[in-house]
Amino acid sequence: MAQQEQLIKCIPAPRATAEQGGACGAGFFIQRGPIWTMTVNEADALTLASRPFTPAVAGQYFGFAFVTTISIWALAYGAGQLYSFIRKN
Repeated sequence: MAQQEQLIKCIPAPRATAEQGGACGAGFFIQRGPIWTMTVNEADALTLASRPFTPAVAGQYFGFAFVTTISIWALAYGAGQLYSFIRKN
């Protein structure tokens, strides 16, 4: 499960002052902020999800979407024809 940790980074200061410097050096100041870290299993899942694009897989997605759309249209058309038939008689 992801955990929230603190990130410490050195940011260029707009104007160098006497208080700035320290660990970051002159002309920089320390900024802290929350970041999310992930476990190795979560990183592996993201790696698997980011597979490269292949036309064969894209064709499968397109075919599934196309057949689903035509099927829904045919179902609605048939229901409309049945409704018209019942309404006329």
